[in-house]
Formats: sequence, structure tokens, C-alpha cells
Amino acid sequence: MGYKGFRPTVARWIRMQRNATHQDNGQGKTYHNIITPRRLQSWFLKPLQNLPRSATKVLTQVLGAIPELQRGFTLVHQFHTMVRHRAGRALPAWLKAVHYSGILELMRFADSLNKDYSAVYAGLTEPWSQGPVEGINNRLKLIKRMMYGRAKFDLLRKRVIHAQ
Repeated sequence: MGYKGFRPTVARWIRMQRNATHQDNGQGKTYHNIITPRRLQSWFLKPLQNLPRSATKVLTQVLGAIPELQRGFTLVHQFHTMVRHRAGRALPAWLKAVHYSGILELMRFADSLNKDYSAVYAGLTEPWSQGPVEGINNRLKLIKRMMYGRAKFDLLRKRVIHAQ
């Protein structure tokens, strides 16, 4: 059926580590004392070389304690690498690995990618981007929001031309 309770299991493990650290040294704060699921999520999304040494140590302990988390960490980093380097040719193998992983959350994500596979594949392989077009649309919508209910197309046209 897949791995259920992803976040609560991690949170429970973190609480146990906090208690063990607090009993061991009884002094200042360490990453064990301040680690939260959100912090763990941010560590998941960063390359290991960009993390502080103490965070890397804690993350290594967490990944060693929960095998499903280790598999998820590996798959997330593979996907990030695919996106950063536009390596769309690795997408079919990654989708297959996700389905064999048994991690329900990643399987749902992979299913949503499969629904529009051709667009996702093109986005990971094609050299062009729609970023500039989206930026223009965003600017136009911002101007329209600022003019809410004031005038029709002629004034909007003047404001857009003036804003350039």
C-alpha cells in the first residue's frame, strides 16, 4: 500500500532525538533541539555541499534511521538534478524508480507528471522557456489590479505603455 504517515513518523523520530540529546548533554542548543519537519524539508531540497556540517550530520542520522526517507531523499535529488540540467532523457527511468520505491507521496507526484508526460518531457529537454512571456503577463495583471474598476481598455493601454 505504500508508506503512510510520512510527516508524523519523521516528527516522532525528531522528538525522540530531542529527548535523547537533552538527556545526554543538558547544555546549549544543537540541531537536535531545534530540528522541525519544515527545516528537514528545506535540507531535503538543498544539495548536501550547501548545508552546514552540523546539519549534514543530523540529516545523515535521520536518513540512516528511516530507510523510506533515504529512498525519498535520493529520488528527490535525482529529480532536482534532472530539472537543473534539463536531463529529460532520464525521466522515464526516474518515473519507474518512483513507482518501485513504494513512497505514496512521490508516486502521486509521478502520476501527475504522467498525465501530461509530453509537456513535462518537452519542458525538461527543450532549450526555450516561457519565463519572459509569464513575466509580461504578471506585469499586465498587476497593472490591471491597481486600476480595479476604474476604466476600460483604452486607459489600460495607456498605463501599460506609460509603465514601460
